[in-house]
Amino acid sequence: MSTGSGVYHAEREANARGELMQGLQIWINVPRDQKMANPRYGTNPEIPTENLGSSSCTARVLAGDFGGVRGPFETVAPVQMIDVDLTADSDEISLRIDEGLDIAILYVYEGSLRIRNDTDDQIVPEGSVVLLDAKDISRRDVVVRSHATGPVSMMVFAGRKIG
Repeated sequence: MSTGSGVYHAEREANARGELMQGLQIWINVPRDQKMANPRYGTNPEIPTENLGSSSCTARVLAGDFGGVRGPFETVAPVQMIDVDLTADSDEISLRIDEGLDIAILYVYEGSLRIRNDTDDQIVPEGSVVLLDAKDISRRDVVVRSHATGPVSMMVFAGRKIG
C-alpha cells in the first residue's frame, strides 16, 4: 500500500484463534514531492523464490532486484527487500546490496547468524538488527551462514537515505 495523500484501512485477524502469526509492517519514506500522491494498493501472491547456491538456502524477492529477479512490490523510492532462509547445514552465501542504495539492514527474526565482510566476523542472535553502510563499496557484499544447529530466517532491507 502506498498511502500518499491518505487512505483508510483496518487490520483484522487472519489466523485461527490460538494460532500464532509473525509479520512485519514496513514503512518506506518517499521524496517530499511524492508525499501527497494518490494512494495505491495492490496484492501479488506470486513472490519469486531464488535458490542461493544450493536448495538449502532460499530468497524470496519482495521488492527491487536480486540475482536477476525483480520483486513484485513497486515502491516510489528505490529499495531492495529480500526474505532469506538458511538451513542449519547451509554453506555461506553472499548478499549484494544494489548500487545506488546507500543504507541497508539485516533483521534476524529466527535463529542466529554468522555475518562476515572484509572487516568484521560476528554472531548475530535472533531479534537483532545489523546496520550496513552501503555507501562504502567494500561493505556492499555481506557473507552470511547459519550459526549453531538451527535454521535462520532474516530480512534484508536496503534503500537510499532521503534525509
